[in-house]
Amino acid sequence: MNITHISELKATSGGLKDVRPQPNPSLHEVLKAIGHRNDYIVSVNTRPREGQQAGRWLPETRTVGSLREWTAPQDRDVWFSPNPLRQKLPRGRKGGIADVVRGQALFADLDVKEGALVSLGECWTVVDLLTEFLEGVPPAVVVESGHGLQPIWRIANTKSLPNLITDDGSRWCEMNARWSSLVNLAAKRVNPRARVDSVFNSDRVLRCPGTVNWKNADEPVAVVAHLHPHFAAGSGQLKGHSPVPMLRPRRLDASLPQPAPGGATQRQSVRVPTSFREAEQWLAAQPGAAATWKQMDGSMQRLCDYPALVKMFAHGLDDDTSAHSLMIRRVQAVVFTSTDGSSGVLRALEMVRTAYLEVMGLRRLGELPGEGRDERAAESDFNRAQVGAVAKARGRIQSPTPRIDSDGRVVLAPMKGHSK
Repeated sequence: MNITHISELKATSGGLKDVRPQPNPSLHEVLKAIGHRNDYIVSVNTRPREGQQAGRWLPETRTVGSLREWTAPQDRDVWFSPNPLRQKLPRGRKGGIADVVRGQALFADLDVKEGALVSLGECWTVVDLLTEFLEGVPPAVVVESGHGLQPIWRIANTKSLPNLITDDGSRWCEMNARWSSLVNLAAKRVNPRARVDSVFNSDRVLRCPGTVNWKNADEPVAVVAHLHPHFAAGSGQLKGHSPVPMLRPRRLDASLPQPAPGGATQRQSVRVPTSFREAEQWLAAQPGAAATWKQMDGSMQRLCDYPALVKMFAHGLDDDTSAHSLMIRRVQAVVFTSTDGSSGVLRALEMVRTAYLEVMGLRRLGELPGEGRDERAAESDFNRAQVGAVAKARGRIQSPTPRIDSDGRVVLAPMKGHSK
């Protein structure tokens, strides 16, 4: 397959710290490149640096068509949703997983920072490697976020495999889990010490091209984007080839859903009804559940690094400032990581719980800003998050790690049982 190697498209980054407007596709052009129609709904989320709303997350829903003449603000951080959202989203909400109506895009957040990739060059190499894993399918867009890369792959929408989410979303959750494993595999191939943030949920928001990354206010950085030439017109056609295939890293083994007699496909629910007692029993039964810190592998240790947990719950992340929401996401990540063979789930969950309770306690004392839930309510929050995570994990197809063949290539297979 002869296509432009994505690394050939990158611009030199020496002038990125000059935050003057860069030659750069607009948000509207980026959304069209990944297949959005003008009537699709997306969220545009800003965070002012100054004034009464400084530091607040301000979501706004827009039609893609209305963004054609939109001018990106330069005085604040801006993010956008790469996947379309449902109509009539309540005002002030950026949209959650349940609000995503199409699996339009898969993406990665490749950061240059301590413990991750060490240079922008390594990030581009990961993008190239993922393109090879996907049998030559390149990302439609690569956003230089200011501190790394955010490549976005477009998902096809065909009659046989529509990207409309009409079921409980279990297939898309599973595809995102397998995609997460594929991205981590690529990063490890490039830098064995690198880790990639677990930001593969379909409601994730990404840095908006044409804006400025103000994460470090002393060194603001321009956010620029690169469109692959075959996607620049929004057609999604690879030159001389059929439309972009679904991106579905799948392991060809018995863990996949198998066709049932008569051609139907057996499905597993994304959530299995679970009581608190059942959740405790299920967690205790996971291999290596009671492992010590030293016995955990690195992926589990990173999820429950205590100082990092307290900092995250206290100050939030770029895409979410709610301690409650971040706690739920971290509990889910810990539980799912245990199903992938990582030991120490009980100790990891206890560290998440303790960090969350500590932050709530500091808020009640006025030592941290924000609502400080009382200890009983905070404990209840954590217990519900734990039960919910186990309920999802029990319905999850196990072990999304991609299989590697004898030539060292990732095995890809068609998605089975996708809802039409």
